Amino acid sequence: MDKHVHHIIPKHVTGVANNHSDNLITLTVEEHAEAHRKLFEEHGRWEDKLAYRLLSGEIKAQDKIKEFRKIHSKWMSENNVSKREDVKEKIKAAWTPEKRAARSKLLRSILPGHKKSTTKNMKVPKPLLTCPHCHKIGGGHSNMYRWHFDNCSQRKI
Repeated sequence: MDKHVHHIIPKHVTGVANNHSDNLITLTVEEHAEAHRKLFEEHGRWEDKLAYRLLSGEIKAQDKIKEFRKIHSKWMSENNVSKREDVKEKIKAAWTPEKRAARSKLLRSILPGHKKSTTKNMKVPKPLLTCPHCHKIGGGHSNMYRWHFDNCSQRKI
């Protein structure tokens, strides 16, 4: 039987995941859906409605973005909210420099090929070359050597 970890105080309430053991509970998929249904009935948050509908199988996972946009825009118009300044402030406060650094470290461990952009990683531009015969200047080395220098049409034999 599949088990899910449910946040007692959902992540969408605070804008930050509280993963402390006293905020987590293990539930079956059906229990998890029911928990979000009850939270929706109690508080009316659209995030709980979407979670309930996904977990109960009422909507498919591939339709969740479309459903999210529909529910979210309806909620925004019903609550006369044009911009969620309170949410923006919570998110801004939650992402401290330490948390950002930890997130970057995590992403680098997941994506080992990803490196922070530094001058060491950047391509160094090749110097421009000038053909001694036609005085053409170019930076594409392979083309310059292909059409100029010893192969130049202006070359005097």
